[in-house]
Amino acid sequence: MSETPLEYQKDVLATVVDEAVHEGMASESEAERLHDRLESVESMQSVDQFWDDLSQEYELLEPA
Repeated sequence: MSETPLEYQKDVLATVVDEAVHEGMASESEAERLHDRLESVESMQSVDQFWDDLSQEYELLEPA
């Protein structure tokens, strides 16, 4: 069974959150909260909001 676009985006987001902890940009507790929130993501719109929040709140993403 192939991965859906939503599952793919959630996997990428989880990796970004984990990398942020590794790089010292987020704490373990913040990462746990973000992973919990990520579990409730059920639409691509929610994925887009999650990306926006990471960009604004945690500055985990470089501007394009």
